[in-house]
Amino acid sequence: MYQDDDNYFEELGLSKYGFSTEEREKICEFYSLCKTNDYGIYPVSKLDFDGMREWSEEFLPEVCLLWSNRNCNYAGVYTSGLLKGKVCIVDHEEEMYAPLFRSINSFIAAVVSNKLDDLYNQDMLSVDWADYPSINASEEEKDSDFEIVKAIIEQIDNDPEIDYYRNGMVVCYLMPDTHLDLLKPFLYREDMWVQEVACYVLASHNYKPAIEWLKEISEIGKGNEKFAATRSLKYMKEKE
Repeated sequence: MYQDDDNYFEELGLSKYGFSTEEREKICEFYSLCKTNDYGIYPVSKLDFDGMREWSEEFLPEVCLLWSNRNCNYAGVYTSGLLKGKVCIVDHEEEMYAPLFRSINSFIAAVVSNKLDDLYNQDMLSVDWADYPSINASEEEKDSDFEIVKAIIEQIDNDPEIDYYRNGMVVCYLMPDTHLDLLKPFLYREDMWVQEVACYVLASHNYKPAIEWLKEISEIGKGNEKFAATRSLKYMKEKE
């Protein structure tokens, strides 16, 4: 399976995706580490890469899928747009394409340290291995994330054709703790999947002003958002 690191990069045709020198080095470094280590997450083969390309170019054209697990889930890098450089997990059982890691470096560090040993979207109230939701971000990272969030919210507000589900998820995950009040509208807009994520993000930040919002959603909700709000309130109470 494994060959020369640079040959791997070129065989997959990764040069066209505009990776920086540092990103290329990290991709190749992890490829090299996998020759002697089994992390449960590994670089995709050319066969897998080519096999996924048609699907990804149609549904996730801005993401380059580079890593996989044994259950046909993938992790990929945003190669263009506002999320360029960030890493998301593509779980075939749950469509959620918000980034979980700020960079290739951060993703690989989580894998090599065994903080992340599989590719699936784990319980948002117990995620301590990812960069998002943004719990422990630096001020610089918060400022950078908020610029992205503001731009996406503006797109949601002004483009009726936008994919609200996908972009709403991104807003929830990237929202820094300095601006969590901006998630309130996402709790009430009728998309139970985004509502669910908004509940969990607010709870994971232990954002006290959201308690009244969550109580209301737990009473008036009809689907996933009702369960998420109830569970989030319980989680926050246990944190007291």
